[in-house]
Amino acid sequence: MSFFVQTSISIGIQILIGLYFLADIFLSYNTPITPIDHYYFIIYSFGIFLIIRAFLFFPYLLLKKIKPIVAGIFISLCESLLIFLSIIDNIVFFNQGLHFYDSHVLQFLTNPNWNREVQITWIAWVSLISIFLVLFIFQLGLFKILNERLNKPSIKKLTIPSMITVGLFLTLSNVYGYQNYFPKKGEILNSFPFYNIIYDSPGQEPLEVRYKYQKADIDKKENQHIFLLMAESLRADAFTPELMPLVSKFVERNGCFVSPRHYSGGHTTENGIFTSFYGLNGYHFQNFRAKSLPSPGLTFLKEGGFEILGGSASSLRDFNGLGFIFGIFDQFKQFLGRDVYNDDLDMVNWALETVDYNKSQFMFLFFNSTHHNYHYPPEFEIYRPVVEKDFNHLKIAGKPHLQQQFFNKYKNSVRYVDHLLAKFLREALEKTNEKSIIAIAGDHGEEFWEEGFLGHSNTNFINPKIQVPFIICDLSKKLKNHSVKLTSHVDIFPTILTLLYPDKDWSAYFDGGDIFTPQNTPYKVVTPPLFPYKKNKICLITKDKKYWFKKSGKKLHQLKPYKITDLEDKVTTDSDGVMKVLLERFSKDVYRYLAPASKL
Repeated sequence: MSFFVQTSISIGIQILIGLYFLADIFLSYNTPITPIDHYYFIIYSFGIFLIIRAFLFFPYLLLKKIKPIVAGIFISLCESLLIFLSIIDNIVFFNQGLHFYDSHVLQFLTNPNWNREVQITWIAWVSLISIFLVLFIFQLGLFKILNERLNKPSIKKLTIPSMITVGLFLTLSNVYGYQNYFPKKGEILNSFPFYNIIYDSPGQEPLEVRYKYQKADIDKKENQHIFLLMAESLRADAFTPELMPLVSKFVERNGCFVSPRHYSGGHTTENGIFTSFYGLNGYHFQNFRAKSLPSPGLTFLKEGGFEILGGSASSLRDFNGLGFIFGIFDQFKQFLGRDVYNDDLDMVNWALETVDYNKSQFMFLFFNSTHHNYHYPPEFEIYRPVVEKDFNHLKIAGKPHLQQQFFNKYKNSVRYVDHLLAKFLREALEKTNEKSIIAIAGDHGEEFWEEGFLGHSNTNFINPKIQVPFIICDLSKKLKNHSVKLTSHVDIFPTILTLLYPDKDWSAYFDGGDIFTPQNTPYKVVTPPLFPYKKNKICLITKDKKYWFKKSGKKLHQLKPYKITDLEDKVTTDSDGVMKVLLERFSKDVYRYLAPASKL
């Protein structure tokens, strides 16, 4: 009986923690909370947490037969850990919009430099350890008290009837809720523990790549330089004369083209970089990674005599399976020092030393200062106030009023990256000539509570997360007068190759196309990481609307809509009947370079 009571008390604590955040989370989804919402959250959560405890019951009984104190330490340790994880999970979800057990989070935590990217301060670590120790001491005391007071035959007889009664009540309530409550609540149910894993994960049949690498039969280029410059978390609205004055002047002076509306191929780094290099939609990433297939665009550049070079102030080679992309590089150097802003500077200095006038070179540089915690030297702190350097992110829960302080820090980091980009362009182009092509973009965007969350990790296709700047310059000609309306990362390499080899048709090799040539694909694709195998959302974007879908079956083309918005993220309808046409087209396009393994 003591086990049942102790676990029930612990479950109650977990539910109270969830309830503390629940109203604010509902508001993040623009949904007012009601007593019915509270009721079903309590019932559902109690059932889920009770199922988890079932796995502890038999080990507890075995240990109790050996020595009761060992069983007490075991159950106290487990309960402390479960409550501790609930605290972490609710804080993470409140801020990021996803759970700590999300497949993307678990994948991220396997990266060797994960803490360098998230920048958890020592204050936060001390807070975490202290919280766990307090919970463990509390649970040990609770076990001692319950074991002394409930270890009576008359009370023990109540254990099984109590468990049966609670089990029946929870089962009936959840069955009724699944039929009458859950279908009406939509995306907000992602906040319920394990809901998306249990009810919202249709899976994916195995797929195989059927991409054919062919020689392009192109001439070797002499003394031609291509620079692809990418900044972490660079939003489209960050490219302004105020925040990026130096690059803005460079663009104006050189007649560069600036896309009026450009989307990344995903809301995370791996999909942003993959779609840029491969010119293929993000749903190819997992299968291309499994076979370590090289970028078609870089393969063609190698054929054209280019040296392939890359530098990164982030640990891209070890990040979320990205390493295979850089296998084709002749040199790829990472800069992973103590201060991120110095890493960006070191990367620029290395790149300037590496640029060679006497060679044709492709150079990729990845700037990391605009990544959370948003880094820059003290002299670049123009916008104030900002959150302090050692800010304890455990305190952020319930404090979205810090939005401006975070955004100010981000803007300062953008100004710093602007300075570094201008430095590189100015000094590199002194060493090259007019035969230079420059592309500048963000890998993805960054949300600052515009839709209730901070960062870019949770799957949401709003503009702050997926709309980024895209600038392309060909110093041998003016590009600015082109009237292109919509572009995406999959268009970057086809456009570069077309500028290099205008007489060559590249359409057979890419989902994207040359942005200065009319394209026949009526939509752009944005996918989350691990789609379609572990994530199930995808967005198709046309010149007028965004169509937000979930997978409805195990086949890649089986989609069901859950939202339609205009390009400014205002909810709208499919009044013109475009969605049906889009899905029919998508069902064909999606198998252009992939096929179900069963059919091969």
